[in-house]
Amino acid sequence: MSVVPQFYEREFNGQMRDFVRITVKGMRDVFEAPVRPQDLTRFPDEWQSYKKTKGTKKITGMSLKELPAMSEDRRIELELFGVESIEQLAEADVDKLRNLGQAFVELQRIAELTVKAKTRITGMSLKELPAMSEDRRIELELFGVESIEQLAEANVDKLRNLGQAFVELQRIAELTVKAKTSPKKVHKPLTIGIPDEPIDNLPKRS
Repeated sequence: MSVVPQFYEREFNGQMRDFVRITVKGMRDVFEAPVRPQDLTRFPDEWQSYKKTKGTKKITGMSLKELPAMSEDRRIELELFGVESIEQLAEADVDKLRNLGQAFVELQRIAELTVKAKTRITGMSLKELPAMSEDRRIELELFGVESIEQLAEANVDKLRNLGQAFVELQRIAELTVKAKTSPKKVHKPLTIGIPDEPIDNLPKRS
């Protein structure tokens, strides 16, 4: 019977605490709790290894905490799974994520969109649009709309299936694009018969 401990840190009652997760190979039951003295005695090598690396890991890429809809429990679950950044989540094996739960597959989709949006946003970001909430922005990006310009040109019937609010957002997007692309009017100064150069031969008043 193979017993596998995993030590990690998480917030508990407003403070960061060391936790342990103990799994037994071949069994679905998992023990998870704040670290107890008997855990240190039972798994001394794993505990020492954890203490050496605690607080020294450097995350390459965007932190999982920055991802919309990411809860603390899911973040810890992913880090124990070996995924420590949004970029790693975007590239993770979807079948293995599905074993963790369907919610992690959805998080991967959001991660993919986040990475894509960071590396290439053609046009104005949806975040710049008035009345655009975070939930609606994610809904649109999952729908394949990643910029204000794309929203302005999207199929209105398909947007209506998402909700009337998205149709209203499209109207705002259309006005925003129109305002950006319309040439600015240049107001020329009015000439009211005042000469550009002073004239010396004007008749003097008596």
